[in-house]
Amino acid sequence: MEVFTIRMEDMLETLKRKIIIGMLPVALAATCGLSEDDDSGVGMDEPKKTLPQNAYRSKRLGDEAFYNGNYSDAIKYYKQYKNDTSRVAEELERAYEALITSYINAYDEENADAELKNYIVDVGAGIEKLDYFNAEIHRIKKDYDKAIPLYYKVLKAVRPSNRIYFSTLNGLGLSFEKKSTWDKAILVYSTIESDCPNAGWRLRAAKQKLFAMIMAEKYDEVEAILKSPPKFSRSSDKIDLGLFKVFILANKNKFLELDLLYKKIRASIQVESYHLCYKVDIVVAKALIENKEGKAALDYLRDAYTFATNANDRQNALRMTINTYVEI
Repeated sequence: MEVFTIRMEDMLETLKRKIIIGMLPVALAATCGLSEDDDSGVGMDEPKKTLPQNAYRSKRLGDEAFYNGNYSDAIKYYKQYKNDTSRVAEELERAYEALITSYINAYDEENADAELKNYIVDVGAGIEKLDYFNAEIHRIKKDYDKAIPLYYKVLKAVRPSNRIYFSTLNGLGLSFEKKSTWDKAILVYSTIESDCPNAGWRLRAAKQKLFAMIMAEKYDEVEAILKSPPKFSRSSDKIDLGLFKVFILANKNKFLELDLLYKKIRASIQVESYHLCYKVDIVVAKALIENKEGKAALDYLRDAYTFATNANDRQNALRMTINTYVEI
C-alpha cells in the first residue's frame, strides 16, 4: 500500500463505542446500566441529592460530550464531577470510572494509567475492574495479545448483571476490530445488541455491528438492515445511518452518488468533531486516491481533519493530505 494511504486498522484508533461508531462511540464511562429506559449510553445513576447541584450538571455535560465523541470536553466535565463527589464514595468511584474511560477513549494512556493509580488509592477496586482497565490500557497501546486474554478473564469472572460486563464485551469487540477479525467483532456486538438491558447501548452496538459488517464486505446484508433500521431517538443516530450508506458507496467506488449523499449529510452536522464522519472521510479519500482521484480526495481529507476527535486522527488526516498533494 502506498505511503499516502492509511490502513483500515489505523482508522479505528479512537473507536468506543459510539461509532461512532466511534462513535461513535463507548466503554465503562458509558457502562451498561440496568435501566431499560436509559438511552443516554452512560448507564450511571444520577448523582445523589446530597451532592452539590454542580455534580449533576458536570455529569450530564460529561455524558453528552462522551456520547458525541468529544473526549476532551468529557474529561474536563468528569474531572469536575470527581471533585464534586469526593466525599461520597459510591459516586466518586463512578466519577473515576468515567474519567479513566474518557482518557482511554482519547488514547491518553499516560493519564489513564495515572488516574487508575489514584482510583486504587482513593476508592479501591476489585480484581475484575483492575483487569478490565488494564485490558483497556493494553488495547490503546495496541497490545491486543495482552488485552484480549484479560477481557476473557473478566467475562469469565463476572455476570451480565455486573456493570463492567458489557463494557468488557465492547473492549473485546474493539480489539477484534483492530486485528481485523471482523466476524468475531460482529459476534461480540450482536451479543451486546441482543442481551444488554440498556436501550442506548443496544442501539450503539447495532451501529458497531453494521460497521464491522461493512468492513467484512457484507454489503448486501447491511443494505437489507438499512432498509428497515432500528429506531433511533437522536438526530446524530440518523446521520450515522446515512454515513453507513456512504461507507458502502465508497467501497463500491460509486463516487458521484456518494458525493451527493455526503454533501447532504455534511450540511446537517452541527458539531465540530464527529468520529464516524472522520472515518467516512478517510475511507472515501482512500478510495478516491486508489482510483487516481487525489484532487477530489483533498476535500474529504479537509473534513477529516475538521471532524477528528483527537490529535492522533488529526495527524493521520494531515499526513494523508500532505502525501496526496505530493502525488497529484
